[in-house]
Amino acid sequence: KSTGYDGEMISSNWIAGNGPSHFFNLHSDSLIGTIDRHNYFGGLRQGGEFVNTSMLSSPGSNILSLGLQQVSNRPFMVSEWVILNPTEWSVEGPAIIGAYGMGLQGWDVSFIFQNKDVGKINNKFVGKWQVDKPTVIGLFPAVSRQVLRGDVEESKFTIPLYVDMQSVAEGELDFKNFQEVKGDIKSYSTDKVPHEALAVGRVVVEFNDENKSTPTFNLADHTKDGFIESSTDQLKWKNGSSEMDGYFTINTEGTKAVVGFANGSKSELGNVTIQAQSRFGAIYVTALNKDETIDTDTNLLITAIARVRQTGMKVFEDLYLVEKGSAPFVMEPVKATIKIDKKERKNPVVYILDHDGVRTEETIPIEDGVIQIDTGRDTTPYYEVVYES
Repeated sequence: KSTGYDGEMISSNWIAGNGPSHFFNLHSDSLIGTIDRHNYFGGLRQGGEFVNTSMLSSPGSNILSLGLQQVSNRPFMVSEWVILNPTEWSVEGPAIIGAYGMGLQGWDVSFIFQNKDVGKINNKFVGKWQVDKPTVIGLFPAVSRQVLRGDVEESKFTIPLYVDMQSVAEGELDFKNFQEVKGDIKSYSTDKVPHEALAVGRVVVEFNDENKSTPTFNLADHTKDGFIESSTDQLKWKNGSSEMDGYFTINTEGTKAVVGFANGSKSELGNVTIQAQSRFGAIYVTALNKDETIDTDTNLLITAIARVRQTGMKVFEDLYLVEKGSAPFVMEPVKATIKIDKKERKNPVVYILDHDGVRTEETIPIEDGVIQIDTGRDTTPYYEVVYES
């Protein structure tokens, strides 16, 4: 800094131990500049078993639990994260980070870890770290618009973790800090502010010089009809009853979405209703244009993505990889009924888009604003709804 450098400074993106040592490390990082962290999820175990747990089963868990290290007066970034192959629910990654990390929590930077991309969607699995597959980068047209437009508001409701450094130096903390670390895969929580709080408001560590008690966060105050509701009223997360269960919804002016194991559910999201008819998937309705909303835009993008496997790939009980298969990818179909109520726009036409998002001449019916999508029938994850201008 004495040379005149005024850019961002990062001391480390690594953690150091648990309890007091963890907070000594976090505090020293905060004295330098931006807080940066890494986290991963999933992957293959020995014997052909792979981690096929969904992060949706427990709100705020796994990669998102990094948010318990956001410091109140510093920018926060995640410079490495990805869901490792062959874990199958990877479409939930950009959906969760986009809505809850970059949105509700107000994170500043997100970089997915990727070293071997081909500059387009790949047609096969490449190693364990992979971004260029339909279940990750395929969701970017919707999620990038949501994030850059600021559809999901940063929470003004702050949930603090007070850390008194003098007490830390004496080996004491006002709360119990839990972290599970398996190499690059980490999970965090505390007894007073559980990781589920990340689905409600902005969680921040506040370093101070006084012995200030951290309030116990009451999750029940923010839970209704089985959903954990965000302080912004834009996000709702339903806890899973098993490791392959749970889903959340997004209800903003520019983005409406249902992500996860929502088969049979009917999500009424303002002027859009989404009824999922598949076991799993990410279903988005997005205003295409930068300064528009779903109600005002003449062009809407519908995205529907579930799992992807290689041709001939065999999986037993969603857990054991029997055959790896080979290129090309085969995408799991998604079915849903979507109703869009527009106050002024008329005469909609629903175009099938190709896998590059380019409009084809093929259309599907829309009647009284109701669209029946079937990505298997239409062999695409993308549709464009066009109204008269």
